Amino acid sequence: MTADSAASTSTTATSSGSSGDATESTGSSSTDSTGSSSDESTGTTGVVYETGEIVWEREFDTPNQDEAIDVAWISGSVFASGESDSTSTSDGAMALWALDAANGRDLWSDAASSPDNGSSGRSVAVSPTEVVVGGRLGFATGNSRAHARVYTLEGMLQWTVTTPVDFNGARGVGFHPTGDVYIVARSGAGTNRLRRTTAPDTVSWTEVLDPATVVDVAVDGSGNAVVAGGSGPQAWVAKYDPSGGELWSQTWASSSGVTTFVTAIAIGEDDTIRTTGPVVGDSFDWDIAVHEWATDTGALVFGEEHDIGEGTFEEPRAIAIGATGRTVVCGWHDEGIDPSAATTWVAEVDEAGALTWAQSMSTRVCNGVAVDDDDFAYVAGISGPNVDQRAWVAKLAP
Repeated sequence: MTADSAASTSTTATSSGSSGDATESTGSSSTDSTGSSSDESTGTTGVVYETGEIVWEREFDTPNQDEAIDVAWISGSVFASGESDSTSTSDGAMALWALDAANGRDLWSDAASSPDNGSSGRSVAVSPTEVVVGGRLGFATGNSRAHARVYTLEGMLQWTVTTPVDFNGARGVGFHPTGDVYIVARSGAGTNRLRRTTAPDTVSWTEVLDPATVVDVAVDGSGNAVVAGGSGPQAWVAKYDPSGGELWSQTWASSSGVTTFVTAIAIGEDDTIRTTGPVVGDSFDWDIAVHEWATDTGALVFGEEHDIGEGTFEEPRAIAIGATGRTVVCGWHDEGIDPSAATTWVAEVDEAGALTWAQSMSTRVCNGVAVDDDDFAYVAGISGPNVDQRAWVAKLAP
């Protein structure tokens, strides 16, 4: 663990409203792949929704190569991070969109870019008073650095931090209870780092992480950072205390697949730790795995594998745990680079990791998921064909 100070940089930030209104649904527009559920929920408009039904959905900005990559919910607002104003030949800006959770309408938005190279927002996290977006800020000669921006929930920019040498940007961000921000990032040389940032362009400590890939971070109620990724052919999870000391690390190897790794992590209000990731078989068939890890030791509580049933390439991209413990996972089938050839799936698992329902949505790619206090899920990603894609967010009934 080393202490260092992050280099500062100049960015161009713009506030803008997203185009288009939310489309509300009174009937399901998704396909249930495990059989229809008899469960029903009452939305804010008084309409009764079936489990997984789309309550509303939004598309952002002009049709280009725009993309929503992560999503979070707090106090009636939905925050989606991603990339805006991008085209097939150039990267765009690091974007954050704030929406009204009740109806999907705009609250505010902001975007940061650099004149030297492309930028993108990869991750978002919330606290009771603030929201942070983390991602990649472009620099000259093709270099990029991890960049995070902290706002009030109403959209007032509080501070920013740009870390050195983290070429691939901030892969995950999370709030310590004091308001400090944890950042997981990766350098161009492949070095993974966990940093705790405390003020504008100030990093209090950095911990170098050994695994080959670290992709996400979540924070428990005591301010410990739990990071996840892959170490060789195994899923890897580790917990660090607020000073950067390792508390434990664990791995998991699938009994049925050749390799596995973690793509996302979530921590519940009771500090339950759950992760998701693909299990890759001998013929490169991908299924999904959901794991739970013991809070105090990291011991594996369960590691359940599921075949959603469509296509051979099923990549889980995100996992979320709601206030009631509801766990939702989302991802996509087949290649997914072109949404016109991909199908997004959203699934729920119970307290033992067993699949309770799953459904599909065509011409969509899901990158992020969040769950609110009433168990409604919010998914974020891409809609439309690759040459005409937009950032997309939808609200699904529990």
